[in-house]
Amino acid sequence: MESLVKSKNRFSLPNKYKMKAFPAICDFWVPGFKQTHPSNMIQCLCPVETQMEECFEEFCERLDRSFQTRKYLPVLRIGDGELEFIFGRHWFNSRNGLWFNFLTFLRFLRDKIQHGRGLNAFTVGLYSSGRYSAEEVNKFRPLFIQELLSVMNNGIVAFHLFVTKAPFSDQYFPILDDFLCDCGTNITPQNVLPGYFVYSFFVSPRAKKIFEGKRVGVVHSADGARRAAITESIINQLGVSSVHWVKISLDRSFTDIIDEKEFVDCDSIFVGAGIGKVNIFAQLHNFCGPVLDLGYLFEAWHNRENKFKRVYCATDDDWQSRGVENVFEAGI
Repeated sequence: MESLVKSKNRFSLPNKYKMKAFPAICDFWVPGFKQTHPSNMIQCLCPVETQMEECFEEFCERLDRSFQTRKYLPVLRIGDGELEFIFGRHWFNSRNGLWFNFLTFLRFLRDKIQHGRGLNAFTVGLYSSGRYSAEEVNKFRPLFIQELLSVMNNGIVAFHLFVTKAPFSDQYFPILDDFLCDCGTNITPQNVLPGYFVYSFFVSPRAKKIFEGKRVGVVHSADGARRAAITESIINQLGVSSVHWVKISLDRSFTDIIDEKEFVDCDSIFVGAGIGKVNIFAQLHNFCGPVLDLGYLFEAWHNRENKFKRVYCATDDDWQSRGVENVFEAGI
């Protein structure tokens, strides 16, 4: 009966969820996070066996080299919302118990009644990731795929391919694997990285060492007091010399048009644009430096408390100052 009520408590990934494009299943950890995010409680799918500390260090060095060489380096995160946009909603996860899957199915039916085959996505209940009709989803999906492949060929895609005790998005692994195996792009440690590297880098001391004195452009919908709070956090935490904003819509970024010339005096661009972020990336191909998809980090910059609502958005020191020794056991 217990399996009807909660997850089946399987940490290992079933064979049907394993990926040919990411055949190595590695313990995941990041320097500065290992005590409160222990590696025996999270694994990551990788294209090859990976030493996480070396891989994280290489990511940091690539960002630094992009500044030094003034070379375009896009970094795009792909999680469950993006996978749902590309492949449609996959609600059944065989790692979950029957009752949990039944509740997930009810939520699927509710969303289908409310939004049809369209999209009205929210992240942790804090902000909209996109609001599009079914027709618009079909229209914009090819653009999403096109830009995803472009980033894989010119930069880094940070996939959320993690396995923990609590299943999250592993039901998308098989269809994503089929897509990647058929796309014609070679998957290597140079063009794909663990998704949590992005968040953990920006809340680690390494970020300030690399970004200090840099001029940052921001593509985001915030204005007023919200924008001011985010700007203050970016300056204080990263030590940048300036922050230049280009405002976009709250939940319709697939339709936004920006002027790349706005960033002529910027060293890097931070993007917070929800599902439609690929439309923003597609307009920045000529930028000379890192273009980074930072998503939820803007919420942590807006309100410090928000960094404690997601893993890898606060360091060991941050969590331990609150008496939390293990974020997974704490239910974060």
